Amino acid sequence: SYGVNVERFSRVVKTATNGPMRFTFIGHLGLHKGVHVLLSAIELLQKQGYLGSLCMLNIVGVGAMADDVAQ
Repeated sequence: SYGVNVERFSRVVKTATNGPMRFTFIGHLGLHKGVHVLLSAIELLQKQGYLGSLCMLNIVGVGAMADDVAQ
């Protein structure tokens, strides 16, 4: 489980929608976790037109980078 209680996500049901593509990062917001790499990748894909404006990134966690990723 890596310290995350994944059981609380067991009732999540995936359904196809016409809404935005959603990505979720769950973890410690420290530089060593690479959340900055994820943010750069999303930005690059949007600039190249692969995601358009139909992308949503959820970031869940605490750590030194929390202020850097809050929006």
